[in-house]
Amino acid sequence: MVLITRSALDAFECNQSGRISTAAAFTRLSDTEKQRLIDRARRLAQATDALPQAILSHLSKRTGRSIEALRQAILRHDEQHPDSAVFSDQAGPLTEQQRHQIEEAYRQGATVSALCKQFSKTRSTIYRAIHEGRARKIAAMKIAVVHSPTFEREDADEVLMHAITRQGQTRRLDSEVIATLPTQLKPIYDRPIEPDDAVRSLIVRYNFLKYRAMKLQAALAEGSPKANDLDQFDELLRRTTQARGEVIAAVLPVALSVVRRQRTATEQDHSTPLVPMLSAAHRVLIEEIDCYDAAVAHTFESVLTNRLLQVLARTVTDDEAIDEAELIEQLAY
Repeated sequence: MVLITRSALDAFECNQSGRISTAAAFTRLSDTEKQRLIDRARRLAQATDALPQAILSHLSKRTGRSIEALRQAILRHDEQHPDSAVFSDQAGPLTEQQRHQIEEAYRQGATVSALCKQFSKTRSTIYRAIHEGRARKIAAMKIAVVHSPTFEREDADEVLMHAITRQGQTRRLDSEVIATLPTQLKPIYDRPIEPDDAVRSLIVRYNFLKYRAMKLQAALAEGSPKANDLDQFDELLRRTTQARGEVIAAVLPVALSVVRRQRTATEQDHSTPLVPMLSAAHRVLIEEIDCYDAAVAHTFESVLTNRLLQVLARTVTDDEAIDEAELIEQLAY
């Protein structure tokens, strides 16, 4: 038994009146209060990037309950209901399957808020999974660049991304050649053929954009991916695709010209359909654009023509045959 004098008790009451009042007002959390607390904590965890301690502190001020009491109530809930845990991020990292599910759901249009609720994770965790998934796809891309010393210059952007000026003259195919095409293909091939200097400039620009994308790809692989860097890479990829389309448009009629020449030379006007030959020529055109070195002496048109003559000399097989709609889809750049 412990005996306390009246004077000591009076002194304690005087010095610790605040703590005594708090203790006197203490009541246990009812089941309804616990559930309300858990629901509020979960909403805060899913809607913000706040740490558990900050959420507990916020709720403590709102409810008048101590942080430790709130912590213990939530921890007991999380232990008993791991599938709907409030602070589930503390239970362990996302599994690979969960990461894949998050990436796929987000790609199909699921919101981050919905994914937070589905996986019981904070917004920062969901965003991190999305960004890391994007970064992995970027790292897996193969970017081949025909390098130029100009790419290393500090003023490379200013030098290579300016409006292209032509020294030579554009030209067009004879209207009789265009007239032999199916109606939907006529506007695609009926365009000016750019002079060699313009084509070289376009190809160098295309490779420069690929070079910048490759540099950013390497930088992303070195650290935690940030949304701005990932968006910048996507924008570079978009501009690269656009630049390749500009090169294709500049020389596409050349492919038609060579196809017509080959068909005439081998008397294949009826034995080999025109559209499959144009499709084969388009594939060769893209391959040559990707490997052409603008510093070489030969013009791109001559390199493309020689390569096309080699490829088109053989008969198009049945598995290579396509229809007009498929060719138009290929030419959509």
